Amino acid sequence: MIQDFSELFRVCAGTAIIFLTLFLFYRKHILHLFDPLLYFIIAQSFSIELGFLIIDDPSYLINFLVCQLFFLLGFFGFVGTSLKKEELQKSKFFPTTDELNLSVIKWYSIIGLTIIIIANLILIKINGIALFSDDPSAAKVNNFTEGGGLGIIRRMNWGMLYLIGLSLIMLYMIRKNIQYVLLFILLLVVPALSGSKGALLYFIFAVTLLSCYKDIKSSASFSRLRVGSYALLGFAIFLSGIIVSGGNNGEGFTDKLFKLATRFLYFGDSIIYYYNQDSVQYFAKYNATDFIKDELNPILGFFRVVPYQQPMGFRLINHYFNIDSQTFGPNTPYYVKGNIYFGYYGAFVYSFVVGAAIGFVRNRFYAIVRKGSSVLYSILILHLNLVIYTLAQDSQLFTSVLFDTFIISIPVFVVSTYLHFSKKESLA
Repeated sequence: MIQDFSELFRVCAGTAIIFLTLFLFYRKHILHLFDPLLYFIIAQSFSIELGFLIIDDPSYLINFLVCQLFFLLGFFGFVGTSLKKEELQKSKFFPTTDELNLSVIKWYSIIGLTIIIIANLILIKINGIALFSDDPSAAKVNNFTEGGGLGIIRRMNWGMLYLIGLSLIMLYMIRKNIQYVLLFILLLVVPALSGSKGALLYFIFAVTLLSCYKDIKSSASFSRLRVGSYALLGFAIFLSGIIVSGGNNGEGFTDKLFKLATRFLYFGDSIIYYYNQDSVQYFAKYNATDFIKDELNPILGFFRVVPYQQPMGFRLINHYFNIDSQTFGPNTPYYVKGNIYFGYYGAFVYSFVVGAAIGFVRNRFYAIVRKGSSVLYSILILHLNLVIYTLAQDSQLFTSVLFDTFIISIPVFVVSTYLHFSKKESLA
């Protein structure tokens, strides 16, 4: 897509202008350099730039841009007032904790971590370590698509793993016990060996959101945690280098630079496969009923109520290239999904709803910082604020990840609650 440095400069300049425009809208809601909202804006900027590069039909381009506008309207219609400096100065987390929640969270973290470590050791024994393969990017997908029931391990890794890591961070901040840091580092081995940068970024963003609490930010424990988050960022960049270089050992530095720039543009790669007359007409057969069926398919498929269906991104690839891909497909962001299931004008409503949902979840984070809450509820709200942007990226993926997180976590949580009360009774 990018052939020379002049084209690379033009793309970067265009993206920078789009980013600065979006930043002017969102600036009051960006709390830190590592705020997940800022990362989302950067991704959106590259996607919009790709839209300008790819979409030739003026009506499609107008539709694409108006979807962006309605997303903004939805977000700002529900996000409420951002945290003010004086509110950040008074915010407190620690007084809201209680022994019941902390005990259950402790047991949940220990049991869940044990399950995840054992499951991934089994995966490594069967398929090897994805990070050390010839193509880590492909291996971290293929390791779960070869049958044998390994899909349940992926569900753990992109669901419960994050909630456990966030719980361990909170336990460390409250208990000041180094054992929780050691357990957290052990947990990080799992996404690191699978070549996942997303998990590392998740925890960097988590530290950023926790810094909104004055009593957390001023503690010595948090200072050490923040230094650790910078180390995670460095490791995430290192992983990116390995993954970009994977499978292309003959490429020079210039080729890798162009490839990296193209990867950023590919945050919105479904634009390439959808916004042309042939694809738009082909996917016009879908409607709102199909949307419900497809959104719930990962959940109903898990219970074997219906057979699994290919995600919409796979179908976009299949139609565009006239192939039958079983393992590859882009995410389907709100502006594409809205058009496919709800039509040209219905896409505007869908974009508004997605923006409103993200704004509302962000508003709930502001609420727990301002008013405080139980540690368990705070963890759930923090987690939602770290994963909610996946809703804009691909709502089916968001639904699936959320379902996987809780369908596996709930049994562990029930056992953890039982262990809390049984231990309490034995001490009585």
